[in-house]
Amino acid sequence: MVRSDEFFELLINLESASYIDQESDRKGIQGFNQSTLNTYNYKHNLPMERVEDISIEKVKDIFLEFFYLPIKPVSSPEIHFNFIDVHRNSGRNIYNELLKDLGENYTLDQVYKLRVDYYNRLHSLSANIELWLERLSKIRAYFKYR
Repeated sequence: MVRSDEFFELLINLESASYIDQESDRKGIQGFNQSTLNTYNYKHNLPMERVEDISIEKVKDIFLEFFYLPIKPVSSPEIHFNFIDVHRNSGRNIYNELLKDLGENYTLDQVYKLRVDYYNRLHSLSANIELWLERLSKIRAYFKYR
């Protein structure tokens, strides 16, 4: 299986399959919000649409263009997926901070530690800390048993 397809399937399994509309999580469907969809449609001169109405094929196109392709691949699929996941969940600035904090020679454990530290810093700002930590556990388990 092509890595981008594998990562997309993992992402879909980590995200809710239905539309999310709650104050503590501004995501829309499959982790993509209205703003991301609007940007994609505008860039491609497509008509605007509601995020809850988009197809899984369009979600995949957005994932590839906005979140998979911008991240430089690394040899470790688990580290590569974590980089994509950080960029998609926390934004490019947090992804760049993670890379800066990791330096040149880093381990998988350091990647997870920095992600946990970041989530713990946000703990007081979000009710989602348990979900974020559970997500990291699911990612680790996936790569351990794949």
